[in-house]
Amino acid sequence: MRLSHIEYPPLLIPVLFRHCIRVDFPLLEELDTLRFLVSADTKGDLEGFAHKAPKLHKMRVGCLPVAGDSFDFAGFPFSQLSHFEYRDPTHWGIEKLFDNSPNLVSLKINDRYGFFPIGARSQEHITCPSIKTLTLCRGRVTRNYDPTVLSYLSLPSLQNLHFAPSNLTGSWAHFGPFMAFLSRSSPPLTTLMIQSLNLSDSNLIRILAQIPTLLDLVIDDNNVPPAESPITYKFIESFHASRTTGQRPIHIVPRLRSLKLDVGADAFEDALIVDMVQSRWITEKLSASYVSGSQSDGLPAVDCLREFTMRFRRRKEVKGVFQPIEDTGMRVVVLWMEQ
Repeated sequence: MRLSHIEYPPLLIPVLFRHCIRVDFPLLEELDTLRFLVSADTKGDLEGFAHKAPKLHKMRVGCLPVAGDSFDFAGFPFSQLSHFEYRDPTHWGIEKLFDNSPNLVSLKINDRYGFFPIGARSQEHITCPSIKTLTLCRGRVTRNYDPTVLSYLSLPSLQNLHFAPSNLTGSWAHFGPFMAFLSRSSPPLTTLMIQSLNLSDSNLIRILAQIPTLLDLVIDDNNVPPAESPITYKFIESFHASRTTGQRPIHIVPRLRSLKLDVGADAFEDALIVDMVQSRWITEKLSASYVSGSQSDGLPAVDCLREFTMRFRRRKEVKGVFQPIEDTGMRVVVLWMEQ
């Protein structure tokens, strides 16, 4: 059967293929049951793909069988998967997924647990050394103590982290567990994208201070009330290459090379943005002859910012306000409400 993508309710599999003596999926690459419940009642359908889908590498599910079900994880081709999307994660399901997926490099997951782990297991951390990309979807929190996967994950090889867009309102309840996750994993993060997350500017600065390896940063405050946006004057000032506390320079994300901001404010201190961006445009560090880490060159201890993008969703264009940046030769894109 020449299928490369299947999206289906698992219970339909016996109906669709009831007249087939043997069903193989030699070209199947993606399996999508996200909108349908996967449980012990339908485990046979998933197990039916074992040894029959040699090219399967992407899978999306709402949930996996819980502890006590007889689902044969070893029989399903998890070992082939490179990407897995998990809407209602459980501690046991994540543990089984990681144990059986040595080639998993990308995970998209709801940050709220679908089922709270019980007893000693709730204190265990689940490590996956192969994952390099994590997409977190904000789950609806009904109580202040609702559990989060961030309390139990450890991803020491993580390079790319994306907070997916959300229509949920209210402050993000999992900042503390996320900071603990960063500390526990100590990942070599190079890319961070945060979209639609109610996060204070001070908390965002605290997050960035924990990621000295960061090269690319995207912050988008869509669906966040302007008064709760993390893109503030304080946030912009924190990037200034000459920022100090007392006599000591403080440089967050010192390796940053690309900064993209999407802001819904109807007013902003443009001169502050220009000054910050210019402070990180250090052309001497673009020279092939420059020796990185030199202590005697008198330059700020940050890399040269190569790219800057600013989008104002609710502001009309102010002519020439960012011209000083453009005149430097940096790659700059500024978009306004009309564009």
